[in-house]
Formats: sequence, C-alpha cells, structure tokens
Amino acid sequence: MAGMLSRANQAYQEAVGQPFVRGLGMVNDALRGYFGAPNYGPNPPSSAYTAGANAGFATEAVAAAALPPIALGAGVVTGLRRLAQPGRVVPAGQVNMFVGERGLANLKKTSPKQYANEKALLEQAKTADETGVFDSPAQSAEMYGWFKDKDGSWRKWVPDVGNTTFGDLNKSGMLGDVYRNPELTKWYPDIPTTAYRSIDDPATRWRGQYGTQDWKEPDSPGRVTTNAAHAKGKEREGVALHEIQHHIEGRESWEPGGSPRNFAALRSRLLEEEATHLEPATLYTLAGDLANVTGGKIPEKGTKEWRIAMEKLADLHNRNPGRYANLPTTDKVNGAVMDAFVDPRLGAIKSKVNDIGMSGKDLTRLGMMAKTQSTRAKRGWQFLDESYPSDDEAYKNLFGEYRARDPQRFWLAGVDPSPSQYTNVPANALILNNFLADLEKVSGVPRGTHSAIFGVRRFDE
Repeated sequence: MAGMLSRANQAYQEAVGQPFVRGLGMVNDALRGYFGAPNYGPNPPSSAYTAGANAGFATEAVAAAALPPIALGAGVVTGLRRLAQPGRVVPAGQVNMFVGERGLANLKKTSPKQYANEKALLEQAKTADETGVFDSPAQSAEMYGWFKDKDGSWRKWVPDVGNTTFGDLNKSGMLGDVYRNPELTKWYPDIPTTAYRSIDDPATRWRGQYGTQDWKEPDSPGRVTTNAAHAKGKEREGVALHEIQHHIEGRESWEPGGSPRNFAALRSRLLEEEATHLEPATLYTLAGDLANVTGGKIPEKGTKEWRIAMEKLADLHNRNPGRYANLPTTDKVNGAVMDAFVDPRLGAIKSKVNDIGMSGKDLTRLGMMAKTQSTRAKRGWQFLDESYPSDDEAYKNLFGEYRARDPQRFWLAGVDPSPSQYTNVPANALILNNFLADLEKVSGVPRGTHSAIFGVRRFDE
C-alpha cells in the first residue's frame, strides 16, 4: 500500500505540479487514470483507473472509484475541490502556449524526467543554431521542439495533453478556479494561484487585461482580467489565454505587449520631454557661449563688454542658425536682437556662470546633451505619428502582442498549428519594441508598457 501511495503521489505531482497529500488506493487509481499517469496496477487496468481515464472531472474520477467521500483525507478533498471546478474539457492539442527557459527550470522540480529530456533537446537546438544548421525557426521547432525567436529568446510551443478545462469565467478568484492545464502548470506552478478577475463593463473598451505589481521583477504577483461585456463563450476563453501568455512573458522577461492607453500617454510624454529639454538646452548653450566670449564672467548689462558679448553671440548664431531656440533662423540677428533675447534669461545664465563657476566647455556640453534629449523626444513622437498614427495600431504591433495573439487565434480556429505557423511573425515585429527600449535607455522616457507613468505594467486585449 505504501508503494502504491508513493507512486500515486508522484503521478499526481507530475500531473498538477503539487504533492498529493494522502489518499486511498482505488482513489489514487482513479486519479492516475484521470491525469493520464502510468497504470501501476493490474493489467488490464482496474475499473477505477479506466473510469478515471474516461471521467470529465476529478470529482467524477473519485466517484468512479466507488468510495464514500468520508474515506478521503482532508488534504485530498481540498485539492479535489480546487481541481473540480465546473467547466468543460478541451480536446487535446487545442490549447497551446509558449514556454521558455525559466519554465524549464521549474520543470526540474515538478517533473524531473521531463526536465532532463527537454533540457537535452534545448541544448541540441542551441548547438544546431550556433552551427547554422537551420534555415528557419520552424526547422528547429520541428526537430527539437525549441526554437530561437526573433527577440533572441528560446521558446517551446507546448500543447495540452487533453486534460485542460475552462470553468466559469464569470467568477473572480484564482486562475486555477476557471482554467486548468496540468501540462502548463508543470512549467509555471504559480498559474493556478494567480489572481483572476471577471468584470462586465460595457464602458470599458478592452476585452482583457494583465497587470503585475512590479514590471522589473519577473516573479511579481500578477492578475488576469476578462470582460464579459465585450467577449463571451469561446471568444472570452481566447482572451483569457492571451492574458495568460502575457503572464508567462512577464515570468520569462520576454519582450512585452502593451495597450492603446500606454501609447496615448507616451505621445503626451514625448511632447513634454521635447519642450522640457528645449529651454535648458538654450540656457546651457548661452551660458557656455557667454563664458567663452567673456573669459568666464558675465559683464554688467549696458557696458561696453556687454555689447561686445552680444555681438559675438549674434555672430555665433548667424554662423549656426538655430543655435538658440526661438531666435530667427533665416535673417541675420545683431547685438540688439541678441540683447532682447538674452535679457529675460540673464538671471539663470549668471547663476550658471558666475555663482557655480562652471566652465564654458562644461556648460556647452550640458546644452548639447539637453538638446539631444529634446531632439530625440521630438523624433520619437514624429516616428509614432508617421508609422503608427493610431494608438490601437501601435499596441497591436508590439512583439509581445504578436506572440500573445498566437494561443488566442489558434484556439479560436480550433487547430493545433504546425511549427511554420506558430514560429512565424512579421519581419518588422521588433521595430516598435526596439524603439521603446532605445527611448528608455537614452532619454529616460519609459517604455509604453510600464513605469511610473502607468503605475503597473498593463497588457490590454
């Protein structure tokens, strides 16, 4: 009996990623059949194993063992209650997800034998990739299951094994209460305990959402939301799969998705960045030039030295039109025009030169840096306006959105796609993500999917 329980515990744990605390032989037999675990019993299998294999839910598998519920330990009852939510079983192969190397690390604990096999396949795929064996990611996926995606991440397209169920998506709680995929749970054991929220809000235009408390931390708690007002039935289930894939993207630190609201906020932020850095650019440039033409100190207004300095600044501007923002760039300016331009800024310029004692070279460098940030922000919003005039269009072109749509679209189509189908993304799929990463890196403008601007990382469907 002890050996039987030990093997049942192992089978259960391999199936759902959690220890099966206690139980009785026939119950475990039924559950092994239900989860598709090996038959350790008689050959042919016992009636409990066979009934469990044909059962739609875990509670039916237990009932098939013909044992009273009182015979089950409290831990087993709790586990079954979590697993046996109302819902329907999905045909094998129709719920697919991308998994990655962090998921593989989890597999080492939840299914050691499967981990060893997958690890070997991944290493073979990486070796083949380095030697240039494959002409496409699809060839790698077809041979080894794993493929190198356009963003450089290694992924595997994992189908369910016929035990996936969808429950009542109208009930908020835990994701494990409304969606159960034992195979996927082995890769990401936190999926069943991830928060799930159901809303029915016609005023909210989105169908689903994924958010996490801290986008920089891959293990930060997340929450999946679906909106009954804009998606029902199988379509809503597809939305849930889309958001679960976003959850995995966060766990793997893959290229993220986004939302139309993110891009609306980003456009406004870029316009603000352009204006914010433009004035400091002029001030620093003026301060540096004044320090250079006067030997380090700003003369008093109205003096001969002042007039000479203004003429020299006018000459600098005439030789480099646009050197000072808001000055004419076509007609030449003279000392009087420069005087009128500099006078209202004199206090700030004096502070930079006379009080702080910064050199003209340092001030000029600061001016160039500020101008670069202003120009980059301007180019940023111009790029968005020209390439992605619609916020909705922009977010749909994020790499994370392309990839999160794959489980969703294949689920709605009811097909198990080929490697050439699920590895395929548009050639320009990373352009927008690279643009956002560049903005974040060089100008401090956060990516459209997260940061202090938006509070939490949101992925909208």
